[in-house]
Amino acid sequence: MAGNEVPFLRSLDNSQISFVRFINCTTRTVALYWIDYQGQAISYGTLYPGSYVDIDTFVTHPWIFVDDETKERFLVNQRDVFFPEPWLEKYLNARRQYLPHRIDRTNAKIMIPMYSLLELSLRAIQNSLKYKEQVFKLNIPRCLQYEIASRLPKLQSEQRVSRVTEKDKKRKYKYEGKKKKKKMQKAFFIWLFTNTSEIKLKKINPIPSMSSNVVQRFRKM
Repeated sequence: MAGNEVPFLRSLDNSQISFVRFINCTTRTVALYWIDYQGQAISYGTLYPGSYVDIDTFVTHPWIFVDDETKERFLVNQRDVFFPEPWLEKYLNARRQYLPHRIDRTNAKIMIPMYSLLELSLRAIQNSLKYKEQVFKLNIPRCLQYEIASRLPKLQSEQRVSRVTEKDKKRKYKYEGKKKKKKMQKAFFIWLFTNTSEIKLKKINPIPSMSSNVVQRFRKM
């Protein structure tokens, strides 16, 4: 965080207490996080499907809930962030006989958000891929490719090397073979040119049986 910038989501004070019961209404294991006074998420354990936990907190203390495995955000009482309510607020104007004789906790139901058909499709594709480079090989609209790619990690250089296919290896070996062949051809022509130059300097007489035209052509070389 740059400079002294104050985080938008954080706890403010602890003046009004609130008693809450967080209930996991999903089929997933839910991780609980309290957002502290510096805006940092502090883990408060996990909740298994169908279980609950009683928390004593304060009114200005925000809570968020995510999937313990996928880290996807869940809703609590149909909201992304849960802000506790003051415990005695609903009893301020109540008669004495209606006041609670024990702690009356507020139920906070954790639920999976209602996703659209498009979002469900994107999530299904995302779960079948590992890296964003794989998205652009799919036969889907470009705008959806960018949307899915933004949710996936980038393939690291070490992983790129380890994922080289056999086809790429064969192409590499073929290229190196051609390069080696060209190098040998170049060396041969250099050797041939060097030996031809020595022949010119020594002016070696040709074989006597050779015709005069061949002899004249050889001397002109």
